[in-house]
Amino acid sequence: MKNFKVITYILLMITFSFSFPSCEKHDDIHYHSDCNIISIMVRANSPEDGTTYDGVISENGNITFELPAKVKLSELYVTANLPVAAFAYPSLTGAKDLSTPFKLTIVAGDGTQKEYTLVAKHPNN
Repeated sequence: MKNFKVITYILLMITFSFSFPSCEKHDDIHYHSDCNIISIMVRANSPEDGTTYDGVISENGNITFELPAKVKLSELYVTANLPVAAFAYPSLTGAKDLSTPFKLTIVAGDGTQKEYTLVAKHPNN
C-alpha cells in the first residue's frame, strides 16, 4: 500500500512539472510583407480541363489572359502562386467571369495589400 502512495505521488509530480509553462522567451514572429503574385494562370471551362493559360502581370497590377476564341471568358478557373502566408480576396475558388475586369486583392502575412485587375480576352479583341 505504501508503494502505491509513493508511485502515485511521483506520477502526480511528473504530471504537474509538465503542466507549467517554460520561462524561456519565445522567438519574435516575423510576418511576410510580400503581396506580389508569383504566377497566375486560368483553366478553361472546367477544373477537369487540363489546358492552362498563363497571365501576363504588368507593373501597374493589370493581369491579362489571351485565350483562344473557343474559350468562354465568363467561366474560367484561376490559380495563383502566392508568397508565404499571403492569401487572395475574394477567394479564387470556383469559376470566375473574366470577360469584364475582376478585382483581386492579395493580402500579405503582415496585412500589406496589393490590388490586381484580371481581364481575359480573345486575340482579336
